[in-house]
Amino acid sequence: MECLKCTITGTPDSTRGQVIKVTIVLAKGYTPSEELKKELQNHVKNVTASYKYPRIIEFIT
Repeated sequence: MECLKCTITGTPDSTRGQVIKVTIVLAKGYTPSEELKKELQNHVKNVTASYKYPRIIEFIT
């Protein structure tokens, strides 16, 4: 998967204190979707600890 740019930030959460938010500018040929969000979350869960996945993913132009 290729993205053009992304940022990772902590965002306040009433239950957890903070959650991980990823803001992504997608490369040409990729379309924002719930399926893509799940794919990205599952990828992070598989390559790091499962609790480190981004709970919020925002696609921007």
